[in-house]
Amino acid sequence: MLADARAPVLVAQSTLIERLPRHDARVVQLDTQWPSIAAQPTTAPTSSLDPQNTAYVIYTSGSTGTPKGVAVTHRSLVNLSCAQAPDFPMQAGDRVLGIASISFDTSIEQKFLPLLHGACVVLMAGVEMEEPSTFWDYVTRHRVNYLDTTPSLLAAMIDAAPLRSRCIARFSAARRCRRRCIVACARDWAKSRSSTPTAPPSAASMPPP
Repeated sequence: MLADARAPVLVAQSTLIERLPRHDARVVQLDTQWPSIAAQPTTAPTSSLDPQNTAYVIYTSGSTGTPKGVAVTHRSLVNLSCAQAPDFPMQAGDRVLGIASISFDTSIEQKFLPLLHGACVVLMAGVEMEEPSTFWDYVTRHRVNYLDTTPSLLAAMIDAAPLRSRCIARFSAARRCRRRCIVACARDWAKSRSSTPTAPPSAASMPPP
């Protein structure tokens, strides 16, 4: 995927360098090079980006062969954000839990939508998701008040949730299971909490053929 994307720069941590395949990209190590990164100007750099420029490339799993990359443009990303904004009524000061892997398209809405609203994205590592009690301890400790998740994940965690949680849950699921999953999960969550069902992000962010 690294060769296919022809990425000129690779952002990583020093502990991961030895695991990388052979490549020609310039490596930026966030941990060991942070002092020099922090010394860079805080002003926005000059940019000549066009709406049709590629914002990111997301790959298929490769389960049926070589992973295939889809180049999503800035225009498509803005289209996605504008389409989803009415269903995600956030405001500056809100704290949204970012739990989706960056290789999954849901991570795009979890990262960009909060920032567009001036909200904060709270990133969670996989270890905090192993136990429901650890999950909710993390949510409470970091004052998270928005959960953007699938019904199946929340269903696995819901029994351990604080009864009077101040979190608003926002559900996304595939169309074939959305109604069944969301209705069952939202019924339990909404006993003392708020929820909003939404459509998956893929269709809105895909570039035109």
